[in-house]
Amino acid sequence: MVLINVLSKFGLGNFVPPCCCHPQPGDLIEFDRKLYSHWALYIGEDQVVHVSGESYDIANEGVTVRQSSLEEVAGDSLLRVNNKEVPAKERGLKALETRKIITNARRCVGKVVVHNMLSNNAEHFVTLWRYGVGWSDQVNLMVFSRVALVPEPAGVTDSTVTHTHARSYAKNPRIQKSGFFGENTANPGARFPL
Repeated sequence: MVLINVLSKFGLGNFVPPCCCHPQPGDLIEFDRKLYSHWALYIGEDQVVHVSGESYDIANEGVTVRQSSLEEVAGDSLLRVNNKEVPAKERGLKALETRKIITNARRCVGKVVVHNMLSNNAEHFVTLWRYGVGWSDQVNLMVFSRVALVPEPAGVTDSTVTHTHARSYAKNPRIQKSGFFGENTANPGARFPL
């Protein structure tokens, strides 16, 4: 019950089968793949835009921005609408107009893009299309979780040394704008994809 209240507080619903999810155009869709989340942007009429390799969500090279049906991308996974409103607000960002969000995503369909699990994954792309700035909370969570498990160097008693490294990695400007251009009028200084 407590977990449900926390999820509701942050605007997150439970993961559900595709038939029970009713996204609106411009919504971010999170697919529960068990070990990670895959992300797509809903553009309407049961269609999403996402990045993936030829057969899998995760690929080291040769990923393409694709338009696919929601059910096709979901496969056996559960999904939910997760517009990342709290993380966006923490970054001082507001969602772009729906028309602009969909245009940003559709403009990339068919393009082969650089993919990196840590700095340019599906979550980075969908947040970029929706907010004009790309980020990945699951990468940040992994980095901070890893930091918590790393023992302090000999003689170091203050944990801020290790945590400072994680914060600087998470704020690395290459994560947010590598390979992108264009001005975002709602979020000055933000970048758009090609």
